[in-house]
Amino acid sequence: RASALGPNCSVALESDKDRLKQKVFGGRADVLLLDLGSNHSELQQSVALLNEIVDAPVLVVAMIDASSRVTSTELRKRGAFDCVRKPPVWSN
Repeated sequence: RASALGPNCSVALESDKDRLKQKVFGGRADVLLLDLGSNHSELQQSVALLNEIVDAPVLVVAMIDASSRVTSTELRKRGAFDCVRKPPVWSN
């Protein structure tokens, strides 16, 4: 449960593509934060998933890293509601 979001909100992590699709098409989610991978194959898989769920009754926000070749404009054309940049990873 994400207490910072308030009592009417919850956060669920789903890495299985089929279960994710069941949740978004089954009305069990209002917003999907789709973390697009940084390497080429992960990115292509994520964009393919976006194409599969574009008709789901859920707002999709795509999270991309700064070095991603895919632009927020491209993702919005494919059906994403918005795009955000991944936070930087700080190394010691």
